[in-house]
Amino acid sequence: MASSSMKMRLIVGTALFAAVSDSALAEQITGAAYVRDADTTVISRTEIRLYGVDAPEPYTRLGRQAAIFLHDLLQGETVRCDVENASMGEPLLGTCYIEVDGNYLDIAAILVSVGHALDCQAISGGRYRNLEQPEVRSRFTPAEYC
Repeated sequence: MASSSMKMRLIVGTALFAAVSDSALAEQITGAAYVRDADTTVISRTEIRLYGVDAPEPYTRLGRQAAIFLHDLLQGETVRCDVENASMGEPLLGTCYIEVDGNYLDIAAILVSVGHALDCQAISGGRYRNLEQPEVRSRFTPAEYC
């Protein structure tokens, strides 16, 4: 089994590609995040859905596992979300990041790369598709809008 530092290097390597954002155009929300489910967080009482991914529903075993993973990933971290649709009301869509060793890592990219979410191509344009684990699409069906 891989060490935790090796796993973190893998996560950093797969998540860095998506860490360049158009933050000059997006509203930023930063703070401690509460995990609502595997693709939704709450920062400063504002619900933010992770842009471009779909995770299993929270009432399923896979959804609970994914939410626990996200909770553990974000625990003690300051999360920065670049909100994509700030003028459209809630839930907001945002590309969210955590900082690790001076690098901002895309949380959605991490979720997809470890098999806890799928790319939602209708929203992301395929941004995360190359990070999907081959067996994940056989374990759960993405939402119809994806």
